[in-house]
Amino acid sequence: MNLAKLLSNYLKNQDKKENLTKSNLVVDKGDFLSLGRLNSSGKTMLTGAMLNYLFPDN
Repeated sequence: MNLAKLLSNYLKNQDKKENLTKSNLVVDKGDFLSLGRLNSSGKTMLTGAMLNYLFPDN
């Protein structure tokens, strides 16, 4: 699964007010082990690794 498709699914699920679980965020080891994690309120937070990938400093 590529990053664009995963983000698209993420946004669709957010629109439906569905919580994402860690199991459906696991991608190839070449990308990230997981793109998000659940915080205490049950909402998905993007990991620092993903934010660094999307918005590199250079």
